[in-house]
Amino acid sequence: MPLDDAQWAEARTLVASLAHDVNNLLSPLLLQAELLESALNDPAQRQRAAAIAERASRLASLLESARWIYREEPWEGNATAEGFWRHLVVLVRPAFSLRGHRVWWAVREGLPAPDAARLGSRFALTAALRAASERAAPGECLLALADEKGARLYQGRGVADAARWLGLQEGVLATVAPEHLAASAPYLAQTAIHDLP
Repeated sequence: MPLDDAQWAEARTLVASLAHDVNNLLSPLLLQAELLESALNDPAQRQRAAAIAERASRLASLLESARWIYREEPWEGNATAEGFWRHLVVLVRPAFSLRGHRVWWAVREGLPAPDAARLGSRFALTAALRAASERAAPGECLLALADEKGARLYQGRGVADAARWLGLQEGVLATVAPEHLAASAPYLAQTAIHDLP
């Protein structure tokens, strides 16, 4: 259920406070991991220190990408589905990349922003996409697609072929003409389909 204005203001303040606190913890962790990596001689230990630094850096990037949540205007200038999804992709991309998934993102050209462009609905969709990334086998191919029928996640055999046919670039949100989406149906028919909220 969408939040009202007072709940939104409270949530925004909480997220800003948490982001500040986590950043304060991450900065010295990242610095120490990099110092440790440069001081170690054993390649295996250096690799472990580098992995710690990389994950800390990814978390810092994720926090940075979520800054729109606590801005004064949390969802500025997103009157289209493309703008709506562009923010969501930034938020969920790390969850997919950590598991080695190959993911393509597509929005039907000219699709208006969903009525659900309020915080609660965005969080529900973000949570559903993150949960899907955890359910999928490591390295699996996934296509998140928004069109006039809603949002769906395609998974498995046929996804890479459909993405190639549509001219999608892995990891990058693209708009696709309706006639191209219709023509990709034979490829998408070979996939498992999950409806998203």
